[in-house]
Amino acid sequence: MRLFKPSWMSENELKAMSGVDGLTDQAELAKAAMQAPLLTVRLKAIQGLTDQSALLDVLNRYGDSKMWQEAAPRITDQSVLADIAKERDYFQLGRKIGAVKGLSDPKLLLDCAKNAFLAEVQAAAVEKITDQVDLAEIAQADVPWHTAVDAIGKITDPELLADCARSAVRDDIRQAAVSCINSQDVLSSLVEQEQSPEVRAAILERLDDDHRLGLCGHQGVPHLWAGALVCRCCGAVRPPSQVIHNPSEYLFAGFESFAATLTEDGCVNCFLAEHLNDKEHQAQVAAIDRWRDIDRLIYEDGVLFGIRRDGKLFSQPFGWSYNVRVPDSWKDIVDVSNRDYVVGLRTDGTAQGWGPELEFPVYKWHDLAQVVAGSTMTSQNVCAFGLRYDGTVVAGGKNLPQAMREIVSAWSNIVYIKGFRHGVAAIQDGGKVIGARYWDTGFGRNSFRHAAGFTLPWEDVCQLASNSDVLYGLTTDGHVLACDVDVRVENSSYGEFVFEKDGAEVHTNIYGPGFVAVHDGIALTADGQVIKLSGEALPCPKVRLMG
Repeated sequence: MRLFKPSWMSENELKAMSGVDGLTDQAELAKAAMQAPLLTVRLKAIQGLTDQSALLDVLNRYGDSKMWQEAAPRITDQSVLADIAKERDYFQLGRKIGAVKGLSDPKLLLDCAKNAFLAEVQAAAVEKITDQVDLAEIAQADVPWHTAVDAIGKITDPELLADCARSAVRDDIRQAAVSCINSQDVLSSLVEQEQSPEVRAAILERLDDDHRLGLCGHQGVPHLWAGALVCRCCGAVRPPSQVIHNPSEYLFAGFESFAATLTEDGCVNCFLAEHLNDKEHQAQVAAIDRWRDIDRLIYEDGVLFGIRRDGKLFSQPFGWSYNVRVPDSWKDIVDVSNRDYVVGLRTDGTAQGWGPELEFPVYKWHDLAQVVAGSTMTSQNVCAFGLRYDGTVVAGGKNLPQAMREIVSAWSNIVYIKGFRHGVAAIQDGGKVIGARYWDTGFGRNSFRHAAGFTLPWEDVCQLASNSDVLYGLTTDGHVLACDVDVRVENSSYGEFVFEKDGAEVHTNIYGPGFVAVHDGIALTADGQVIKLSGEALPCPKVRLMG
């Protein structure tokens, strides 16, 4: 039992601190650093240690994070600090960061930034590095995203940033480098050789109009207005064989019991059938009446969309129990599609999505001329398709069969697409119509997803429309073709489609001629009248057709 204990063991901080002030004996200082009950006293004692072996012994045996960060700069053996910083375990993070703070050797700091086991230790090393070349080397190494971005954030040399944008191992790190480059000349040099669509889009977003001029001829640059004939960037006219544009398609929307038409001044007129003319539907029409400066109308799956001339998107659920409200943040929209999932096309050729999770990011799609949504019977199985300007189609979605993706990705020379329940149809250059559909067999764990392609015996088709199971096609001579696409499969090992309709392979109803656009069961005549395909005119004001 000790009757007299050192003053540094006191619980009184002033007394304990004064007890350390007079100590010079290294062994006694080490003992105080390890045994003093107050942290402030232990930190004071460790400051007096000059013996390197004693200092390391104290830190290794009793040092917490504060003690390490206080004492590490006084450890002279840099390799010891580097070894501690790179220890391959998840313990004593403060000890490792303290070791990094004690490092001053540039090579050892670079080594820790690239090879430390913990990202927090790498970040601490990056924080101490000032050499621009070393920072660029870290950004281009196989390091965590945050470490690379921290390094990029400290680089000021535009050429080194450009090297990171070219050579970093991941696209998201390369995009971070692009976001730090302000030189328009450097950005222009990057875009000409960039192969990644996402990085290329990030570069183009930072280029001003003058430097963007002339870049439109490069493959994959999304600078064409969807549905327009002139490039926003350089004014070049798009070859007519690439993408079909039917401006009359957007002047009206709806189905046999509800139709909306667009006036020249951007207002919307609505027609309601007698059985829908109740208070609920009248309130929905009243909301639509407040829309102004509308440029396009689209109706799909119970929702009317209006696209304002500045790209603002409006939506009004109509006659369905659920409520679709796209985010207010959407802007620069030129087209939209809805089937349990809303997907919008922006003026820069990219897409935005809203609704059940697609399990893939539609915003990564690029160079798009058209987007359509598809679905199964539930919102848990949604999908979307995008038509690119090169005539190919991209597909994605929750539970979308791989076979469906492969069928669609093999298509070429596509000029128009349209989604329907369980599938998508497409017009090939020349007016042929092909499609793909997927379906389930069995139930629960015994269910299996199938997919197969099909070809319709239609010619000279220039626009498609659909409801759940009926596909409509407008021909260049003004006829409307319609067939049921509810299908069954025979000889499933070969994936052959047979349409169930009166025992025939495909039964097509033909309406017209005299039509310039078609939607679900209704069509627009050459004189601007909206009529049912059965021939009955709807009491809507005539639409002034566009060129």
